[in-house]
Amino acid sequence: MGYEIKLFKAASWLNLLAILLGLYLSISPWVVGFNSNSRLTVPTLVTGIYCVVCGHLAARNGSVGGLDVVLIGIWTIVAPHLMSGSLPSSASVSNAVTGSLLVFVVSVGRYVNYAFLKLRYNREANLTEAEHRSLS
Repeated sequence: MGYEIKLFKAASWLNLLAILLGLYLSISPWVVGFNSNSRLTVPTLVTGIYCVVCGHLAARNGSVGGLDVVLIGIWTIVAPHLMSGSLPSSASVSNAVTGSLLVFVVSVGRYVNYAFLKLRYNREANLTEAEHRSLS
């Protein structure tokens, strides 16, 4: 039972981290200073808001973001190079770090979800018939 609580808390922290990364991604054009480049500002703002929404929905469902957030993380890494050729290096570094952290957080989160489900399945598989009836 103690492992389940620890895994649930880890998933909660990972969701919070994904939400915070999404918030940072949303405001990064103004924090880092590439808001004059509208070709990158709007997609960065939209992807940040999307990450916040995905993190919130995942937290409500008791899971951690899925493949869509991983793809958003990868997009965040490559977007500065695809959207405009001459970009300040601070924008590229900011997006690369944020995107890498998003991919890492979701990857760790998926592992935590897998471990939680495996632990739960193993525990239920070891219950006797009487214990199964008492849980129903």
